[in-house]
Formats: sequence, structure tokens, C-alpha cells
Amino acid sequence: LLGGRRRDRLPVAWTLASGDTAKDIAEAEHMLEARRHNVFKLKIGAKALATDIKHVAEIKKAVGDRAAVRVDVNMAWSETQAAWAIPALADAGCELVEQPVASAAALARLMRRFPVALMADEILQGPESAFEIAKHHGADVFAIKIEQSGGLFAAQRVAAI
Repeated sequence: LLGGRRRDRLPVAWTLASGDTAKDIAEAEHMLEARRHNVFKLKIGAKALATDIKHVAEIKKAVGDRAAVRVDVNMAWSETQAAWAIPALADAGCELVEQPVASAAALARLMRRFPVALMADEILQGPESAFEIAKHHGADVFAIKIEQSGGLFAAQRVAAI
């Protein structure tokens, strides 16, 4: 059951990780044609901000309304860089930015500034950190990982938070 309804399917994001815009678009098109995925996650943060944003924007333009595009920054940005990049990503059609900064406090400050969803991942280290992040409205979404949470029961507690 998900959201109180029985489901026989659950959307799963496909990571486009080549870093080459044309290759990533071709891979996304293949997944869409095969009807395997319509949510794409891009790993960004290693290149210049403008380069990453252009990459995301071109992929989103190619898939249009047929697919959702999300990014995972893996804490690569400073708060200043994130404050510049997040609205540009939102304008490009990106629906979610995963862990743009390393600090929970910075993530909470960014949450209050932008309409795009922000996901906590690496800073989420179990129920106590999840509670603190939630208490300070520090993320829209949690990436819940069993080992990172401290085991299955702790991950279940994180999910409850």
C-alpha cells in the first residue's frame, strides 16, 4: 500500500550519469520509448554551475512533459552557489534538488527561499538527525537508506518522521 491505495507499480527514477548531454538525452528517450522510466535523476556538481544547469535544461527540454527531471548535487555546492543555481534549475523545469549543500542549517535556509523541492540525503544519519531536520523545516523529502539510518528499525523511524 502506498498513500492508502494498493499499487501494482511504483515509479522509480533512472539515473542519467554519462555527463554527456546528447548521450543522456538518447538514453532518456530509450527509457521513455520502452516505457521503463519517466523520472530521471542527474548527478551534477562536479562541473561549473552554468555548465551543469545547461546540461539539466537541455535534457528537460528534450523530454518535456513526458518526464520529470531531478538532480543530485552530493553536497558539492556552497550555500551561495546553491542560492544562485536552484532558481535556475527550477526555471529549467527541475522538480527536485538532492543534497545541494553539506550543512543542515544551510539546507533549511535554502528551503525558505525557493519553490523547488529539496531532498536531504547525506546529512540524514538516523532518527535524531531526521527529527532535527524536520523540526527546522530543513527538507521537503528524505532519502531513506537502511545502513545510513542505522538499520531497518531506525530507517522505519526516519520514514515515520
